[in-house]
Amino acid sequence: MVAPKSDAAPRPGVSPPAVTRSAQGRVAAPVPAPGGKKLEIRQDTPEETVDANIQSGYKAYLAGDFSAARSAYARALQAYPHHRDALLGLAAVAVRQGNPEEAERWYRKQLQQDPLDDMAKAGLAGIARGLDARERESALRNMGEAVAGSAQTAVQLGNLYASEKRWPDAQQQYFRALTLEPENPDHAFNLAVSLEHLDQPKLALDYYRKAQSLAAQRKPAFDPAELKSRIEALGQP
Repeated sequence: MVAPKSDAAPRPGVSPPAVTRSAQGRVAAPVPAPGGKKLEIRQDTPEETVDANIQSGYKAYLAGDFSAARSAYARALQAYPHHRDALLGLAAVAVRQGNPEEAERWYRKQLQQDPLDDMAKAGLAGIARGLDARERESALRNMGEAVAGSAQTAVQLGNLYASEKRWPDAQQQYFRALTLEPENPDHAFNLAVSLEHLDQPKLALDYYRKAQSLAAQRKPAFDPAELKSRIEALGQP
């Protein structure tokens, strides 16, 4: 029996940086003092607190608790207003919560302080308003070529191709994203969807099962019930 082709749609794969970068604070320098002792001058930026909030935000993001993630990233940003991971984290949360206007603001704020930030540029290109499909594709492809290892760019390109039913191109990008982020269940799910549309049900089933396995470790964007339905349909003899 041939299962009906899935109506599932690819899911967004935007994630904040996984590795934190310390806030530029608490710089210590020895200064001579009376009596031969040395004093240390320290800035007041609470570096450990900032990084703890970034870690908490990332863990909450992976768990799908976007409200908690947003709060943690906001606390980090309050302590250090230019923290890259906090800005990109808030942008990623805004994307997942369906608020591209807010995500755009955070991406642009990061680009104001670092115009060459590739993750911010890729995120902004992925949600860009006022660009037609060809302009978005060109911008994303340029970023993908300039930055090896950008899973976010690959997902954005894959989603663009999927929206145009260019499934061979979408499949290549989703496979690239999964190769770069092998623990992300959404990448495996997207790859499976594209393989179904390419009439490769056995391979699609393998990646649906992989998505199911990965989803046990990290909350996905897709509906687990939808995934279960596709596995059951494709698993029929």
